[in-house]
Amino acid sequence: PPLSPLRFPSTDLSRPRRLSRRPVDMSSHVSQVVGGLAVAIGLALFLVMDKPGLSTPQNSAAKELSALQRHFDADVKSRLSFLGDGDARKVPSNSSHHHLTPKDVEEDLEVRSLARSFIKHADDFLKRLLRNVNYDKETLDYGEYPPHPQFPDVSLKHMPKPVAGVPPWEPYMWAPEKVVAVLRRSLQLLEASVGYLWRRMRVGRFRAFFSERAGLSEPDWVISGWEEDDELARQSIAGLNPLEIERVKSLSRVERASKKLAEQYADKIKKLVAKGDLYMLDFERLAGFTSPNIVPSDGVGRYFYPAIALLAPNDDGDLTVFAIQLERDDNARIYTPEDEEHVWLYAKLCVANADAVVHEWLSHLAKTHLTIEPHIVATHNTLRKKGHVLYSFLEPFLRDTLLLNWAARQTLVAYEEGNIDSVDALADTGSSLGCGQALQMIQAWWTTEYDFLTSGFEDDLKRRGFTPGDDPIKG
Repeated sequence: PPLSPLRFPSTDLSRPRRLSRRPVDMSSHVSQVVGGLAVAIGLALFLVMDKPGLSTPQNSAAKELSALQRHFDADVKSRLSFLGDGDARKVPSNSSHHHLTPKDVEEDLEVRSLARSFIKHADDFLKRLLRNVNYDKETLDYGEYPPHPQFPDVSLKHMPKPVAGVPPWEPYMWAPEKVVAVLRRSLQLLEASVGYLWRRMRVGRFRAFFSERAGLSEPDWVISGWEEDDELARQSIAGLNPLEIERVKSLSRVERASKKLAEQYADKIKKLVAKGDLYMLDFERLAGFTSPNIVPSDGVGRYFYPAIALLAPNDDGDLTVFAIQLERDDNARIYTPEDEEHVWLYAKLCVANADAVVHEWLSHLAKTHLTIEPHIVATHNTLRKKGHVLYSFLEPFLRDTLLLNWAARQTLVAYEEGNIDSVDALADTGSSLGCGQALQMIQAWWTTEYDFLTSGFEDDLKRRGFTPGDDPIKG
């Protein structure tokens, strides 16, 4: 049956489309760019190689891409030459700055080193792919996630089942036109990462991340106003992860999250609940994990909190945050807009970080990529194997995912069982939760919350207190 009509917050949808105002951590962005480049270039080099075992269309596509490969190789060599010979201490002539600090030099050398290393990562990735690829396979086997080296006693056998090994060429490899697009985008991002230092000297740290040549236009208003209170609230509805905010319909719901918040704001909560104007972000699923997460390769601690935030319309009618609790104990501090500006900003950043962690590992990776993978394997082994007509309908929707998930296990969540030195994946260096704990969080959700029959959009809204006929969210 069709979905019941739902009323959405008209003010949020009518406002101009805006990007996140969260600050940029350049070190994590650079590492993610490099990792992405490694995957893209490895796949591209693999796909442009002549493979006699493939059918005629794929051989033709490989030949068509060979010219692009030669151009790509020449372009990469010229950039690597620049990276090796460029003087990090020489300021561009058009720069308004006349000197570099030691920290500037250190950051520039780090960016250059990361950019150079992507070639090695791409080569390693390519070798693994060539060593394990199957051009066609009638039946796919299910694999299993081994225990993570940081948590050797925690089994991950109840994670969503991945495909064993590299997925077959037919029908799960990228289409040629997608390879071309990825190659071009990779070169743009590489160029943007290399030019970061010079742009930073000219325009500042945040603006330097954006580059027209990389297709990242500069949103002036985001850079100048990301710290506003109402933007954190707006992002919870119209941002990357609108899957956590819930409409609170009783004081007891707040009590379950935090007795201290419920006691301190009891009267306000009751009034807001009566009007249907109380909302909450509750990142309870992060409780119990270890913070800081320390990556053995660099010894740096990465922090996160299982934050709680209460939201309501302010006097102007804009949805905003009025209280934040970061820790899960009876003596935890409650942060409010009345705190010192930098203290309140810190609390909001911790909420934004918790939201980013849950979004990346649960809302995105788990609920899209990993959830569908065992279903694709089952579909391949049944409908495709039997030549069922339904497979012809499903096949376009299943393409690419198995390869992307396999690539993620070589980069994003890569590790070797029992080898603590392998704990250096993008999930470790670019996320405060870390690879091992991210997988545990996904497994907990998969085994205790996931239900295929109740995973639809309307059911999710109902679980979070939003039902057809509700008044739209103010602000």
